[in-house]
Amino acid sequence: VLDMITREESRFRQTLAHGSALLDAEAVAIYRLYAGELTIQRAQGLEPDYVADAHIPVGQSVTGQAVLERRPVTLHDVAALTPDDALPLDRRRRALLERLGTNYRALLAVPLAAEEIFGAITLYYHAPRAFSQEDVELAVAFSDHAALAIRNAQLRAQVEQAAVASERRRLAHDLHDSVTQVLFSASLTAEVLPVIWQRDRVEGERALQDLRDLTRGALAEMRMLLLELRPAALQEARLDDLLAQLVAAFTGRSRVSVALDVQPGCELPADVRIAFFRIAQEALNNVAKHAEASQVSLSLHCQAAPAADRGRPALTATLSIVDDGQGFDPADAPPDHLGLDIMRERAEAVGATLTIASQSGTGVQVTAIWHDTRSEKR
Repeated sequence: VLDMITREESRFRQTLAHGSALLDAEAVAIYRLYAGELTIQRAQGLEPDYVADAHIPVGQSVTGQAVLERRPVTLHDVAALTPDDALPLDRRRRALLERLGTNYRALLAVPLAAEEIFGAITLYYHAPRAFSQEDVELAVAFSDHAALAIRNAQLRAQVEQAAVASERRRLAHDLHDSVTQVLFSASLTAEVLPVIWQRDRVEGERALQDLRDLTRGALAEMRMLLLELRPAALQEARLDDLLAQLVAAFTGRSRVSVALDVQPGCELPADVRIAFFRIAQEALNNVAKHAEASQVSLSLHCQAAPAADRGRPALTATLSIVDDGQGFDPADAPPDHLGLDIMRERAEAVGATLTIASQSGTGVQVTAIWHDTRSEKR
């Protein structure tokens, strides 16, 4: 569990330093409990060889006893231990403790737990020390703070794992719904192509073109899914390339032609590129599912304000997706028609405006407009 805090290493080191200073300790170690044994996960002030070699069975030493009994355990002076009051130790552990005792005479160990026990925090002091109740309460408070941080890291990791699992399920669903169906259609076309070619050369050429379109669409779908698996590549890709792949995948899947018109040199910030790509993706998904269209147009145009016109934004980008399908009445859109809300949220996130114009029987026009107000603020 303590491995989950690795991504917040600097913050955790600060926690160690603050706890050590708060409790006047010369060294502090956080022990991880795994398979009945405690090992040092993070430490400050201890010798590296001790940190590497420390393996404490639960119940042995001050730290092991604190974990076993789930309560603070103190040792005011290592040198004062006698055979009668010493904790049970094996030979190797006794040698390690004797080595440690040459530098640190007093120890205070507190279990590290939040719903479950993660390990322990042990504070080390050069000189013998009589620990007061206040010392113990401060150590417990420090332990509770660290345990809460670990528990929060654990919960964040669970959320991230759930998100990853959800994304994998979505990609698997998309793979089945898009690529598998396109390849199945391509396979059927390839099987009947020889027969069609012998019977009618013109029809055979048409089927051959269909086969090309299907295979290109499948390749485009695969490229899009691979980009989804690599967010960094998606952010770095040019928007015109993304839109071209999106159109190719859509055409191969839906067999609806798309007129693509992207103005060259339309350079947009990464977050705006991604937002426009997602809006176009969702709009084309809606066309494939609901529109029953025969023609779609997708355009991206950018317009720079003249240098003399300082009252206008430096750049205006307009994304438009238009289909000739059956359309719909936006006022009667069902509440579970989440695609519209998703597009609006994408636009709002980058400060763009989104309009959806449609009437029953007249198709749909989705338009996103972004003004570069960021350069004005600079």
